[in-house]
This record gives sequence, structure tokens and C-alpha cells, in this order.
Amino acid sequence: MVNSVYEDALMVSFWEGRTDIVKALLEAFPEIDVNKIRDENGNRPLHDGCEGGYTDVVKALLAHGNIDVNIQNTCKRTPLHNACCFGYTDIVKLLLAHPKIDPNLQDGDEATPSDLAFFEDNTEIETMVEDFIKEKEQKEKQLTQEFCLAMIQPDLPVVPSTTMTKKRKARELRRDKLRLGSDLIKDIASYLEWKDISKKSCFEIKN
Repeated sequence: MVNSVYEDALMVSFWEGRTDIVKALLEAFPEIDVNKIRDENGNRPLHDGCEGGYTDVVKALLAHGNIDVNIQNTCKRTPLHNACCFGYTDIVKLLLAHPKIDPNLQDGDEATPSDLAFFEDNTEIETMVEDFIKEKEQKEKQLTQEFCLAMIQPDLPVVPSTTMTKKRKARELRRDKLRLGSDLIKDIASYLEWKDISKKSCFEIKN
């Protein structure tokens, strides 16, 4: 267990702008729980780094193994809220690149990060976040299509198992075990705005 002295040192170094010491402490003590360190307003180091525009500190924190990129303070603001509110474009990019980022979380006033960018007249950041959300939703829809197509195609040519790749074998197995009923297929087709299911191919998806 990490001595609280090191956690206190991390916070003091952060407040004094000593990026070099912050990075050194994080590298030397990877077990430090950066999500537990907080001020009276519930701000964690990542909140403060995003609010203060400390790009190097944010990079070091995001590289930390147990970082909670969506952690909220007492006002329910995330680090992304802070970065959008204070207009730090480079930090917004870093946060959006994190695989677990959720740009749709609302703060205590029910505002999303892109809402705060809008309130601050920061069109660049607002557009960046909105485009990220649209792209993420499109990818999720694409994955849904791929999965559903694999389930509803009863007449796909059977490939001998000896020539199948492991990935193809797994796909065939899932499709056989999870074959969908006709009513559910119709609901899925409606949701995905498919006009003619019979023309859909598991390996050629058209939006």
C-alpha cells in the first residue's frame, strides 16, 4: 500500500506546477490511486490538470493504469467538462483518445462537455466533441449490423472447417447458437433502417 506521504507529495507538486515531480512520482509509484486524491470540491488531479491546461500532467495521468477518465467531482463535472469549459483543445483531444471516455455525461446542471463548449462560444471544441460522438455512434451501429447480419443469414455458403480461420469459425459458431427469430429480425431491420433484408450480406454491409 502506498504511503499517503507520496500521495500528498503528488498533490503538492501538482499545485506548484512541478510537472517533472508529478511524472516522476507516477512512474516510481504506479500503485498510487490518483482517483482517491481529491480536494474539498471532489476535484481529482485529472480535473485540476484539465482546468489548468497542464497538458504534460494530463498525459502522465492518462497513462496511469487505474485512471478513471470519467470521474466526477461534487458538481458531477468530469475532466472533459473542465477541458471543454476552459478551452484547452489539445487536452480535449487527449481525453477523447482514451478508450473509456464518455463524452455524454452530464454535470449537476445537466450540461454535457459539448454544452459547456457551446456556452463558452468555443466552436472548435464543440464541433470536435460532437463529431467524436457521431463517429462513435456510427461505429456502434456498424458493429450492431455486423452482429445481426451474422445471425439472420440462413443461406450463407458453408466453408469447410478445415479451411476456416479461427475468427470465421467463431463467427459461424455464434451465428448457429444465436439464430434470431423472424419477429426479432423485423425489429432489428426497422431499427437499422434496412429496406430489404434478403439482399443483405454478412460480409458486405451497406449503410
